[in-house]
Amino acid sequence: MALNGGCVYHAINELNSYMVRDDVEDIEKKVLVRAFSDLVGGNVLDNDKSDLEIDAAYRYASSKCIDSRLKDLGLSQPLNSEQLNQAIKLVQRQNDNFDFLRSNEFPVRITDYSINDPSNFLQKLQNNYDNNKLLVDTLDLEKRILRFFDKNNYITQEEYLSVFPLIDDYSDLLNKCKKNGVDLSKIQYSDSYKLLKDAHAYKTTLAERDELYNRAWSIDKEITLLENTWFENEQNPRLIKQKCDELASIIGTCRNRQFILPRVNCQDPNDCVAKYKAYIDILKMDGHIQALSDPRNRNELEKLKRLCAIQEKNYALCKSKNWDIPFDHMKASNIAEVVGRAENSARLEKEAKMKKIKSFFMKLGLIAFLFFIVITYAQFMLSHSKMPFSSGDVVGEKYKNVVNELEDAGFSNIVTKEVDSGIVNEGRTVAVLIDGNDVFQEDKYVAKEEKIVVQYASEDRIEISDMLNDWDSVDYRYLIQELAMSGFNVKTEEVASTDSENNYKVVSLNVNGVDYTSGRCYVPEGCKITVNIYGLAIRIGSDPDEFIGEDYEDVWEDLMDMGFENIEFERTDDLLIGFLEKDKSVESITINGESEFDEDDEYSYDAEIIITVNTFESNDYYGID
Repeated sequence: MALNGGCVYHAINELNSYMVRDDVEDIEKKVLVRAFSDLVGGNVLDNDKSDLEIDAAYRYASSKCIDSRLKDLGLSQPLNSEQLNQAIKLVQRQNDNFDFLRSNEFPVRITDYSINDPSNFLQKLQNNYDNNKLLVDTLDLEKRILRFFDKNNYITQEEYLSVFPLIDDYSDLLNKCKKNGVDLSKIQYSDSYKLLKDAHAYKTTLAERDELYNRAWSIDKEITLLENTWFENEQNPRLIKQKCDELASIIGTCRNRQFILPRVNCQDPNDCVAKYKAYIDILKMDGHIQALSDPRNRNELEKLKRLCAIQEKNYALCKSKNWDIPFDHMKASNIAEVVGRAENSARLEKEAKMKKIKSFFMKLGLIAFLFFIVITYAQFMLSHSKMPFSSGDVVGEKYKNVVNELEDAGFSNIVTKEVDSGIVNEGRTVAVLIDGNDVFQEDKYVAKEEKIVVQYASEDRIEISDMLNDWDSVDYRYLIQELAMSGFNVKTEEVASTDSENNYKVVSLNVNGVDYTSGRCYVPEGCKITVNIYGLAIRIGSDPDEFIGEDYEDVWEDLMDMGFENIEFERTDDLLIGFLEKDKSVESITINGESEFDEDDEYSYDAEIIITVNTFESNDYYGID
């Protein structure tokens, strides 16, 4: 039996009181609505039940829903703060439900509930939440402390001292964890004393590291001073070698102990030692060459050549290592000149001497020319880079990636420009311009300082790919209507056609300055779209004989009805009485200058049609000048 009117009114008011409460979740509200449906349908109470019994029905429904939610929260541990606050509110409301039912002597069967003691359950949730937060805080602090032990993270000894107060805090947290029985399996240092011991040991390590750094910087400074004055004292190169060996040893120690390597000018001590050893050899050889620069006989000349060959090898070594050759401290630095002068002085015969001089200058010119070519080529290679892509490869790519590729290739004068042109999506590359030219090939050499403009698509673009689907097969009138309704600036251009199958078809599309064929298309709102369409082609439907003898106005009207627009007339003015040839009759007709055509022939709507009309010279005719 259903509730009477008064009970229903009370049931509605009580349900509404739940519906407007913020602390009642949506899922519980649905349960309460079902409870109301049962009440008004007579499934729970009959029409003489009291308001208190109706309230109890809602309380029962609410308590079962809250019990299910508390059970879910119990399975979701560890809880976050939001979930814990939710559990607190639910437990408070569940206790209110139980208190109401018990105080009004309604039975509450504990066995019907998964959480039969909400307050005790909440205390367990609170303890688990506190213990988990304590563990998280301990792990976070341990992570901060361990960063101080990272050898890849440079830290001064003064900065390192701040780790010890953190260890004291860590010890307090660790003791709280142990007191509360928190699982410490995720913690690396469960013994704070061991952590403190390791911290003091690493403090000693930092002191040893700084001592190595200071020694390295001091030796590096000495090496720099010696390099600036190495030629002033023959002992200086030996001292440089000694200091470089010491620096190499220190760097090796740092590397073995996994310290960050100290920043020094002499990055490769072994290379520095080899360089000054080569300098000593060059200066010694320069002295020997200078002593034999004016040979007195052929033996001395041959010896000079051998010494020059050795010196050339010394030069080649320096070049291969990118070392500067100490020309400023040499007296016979130009080997070719020394050899040439020695050969000239050794000649006994004037003719032979002149030939040698000529040969020498030819060689010297060739060397100079080759040197010029090498220098020019080197300068070109230093000042130019290869384009990492062709112009067509980057259209549609993210412009930032294109800029990164250009920078990686060595180009320095890169300008980005947002443009409204193109049909790619916003932020995508529209074109790359080199000196204003947007067509180039991959691996083309371009000056590194050449201005390169990366044009990329503007923001707020609209994708019209779906609108342009099958554009080459749809009626152009439909396509133009769709584009115009979308706010685009649509322009049509006509291409003559003599095939009616092309009527109302699109020849090609130019979207926002780009010839579109297929694929994704993104354009700014209101951009210009040019639709190239086929002109109307019309089947003539008659051969010339069917027009001849007909009234020209009738023929004119028939052709206009077909769609032809370019119709002109010529008069004969040769009629005398109009007996053999009727006045206003068609004498002949030509289409595009041709008088022979078949009824199935098709012509463009603007084909030139000239109709010759039989006329009296004295008469005026409509439409004929």
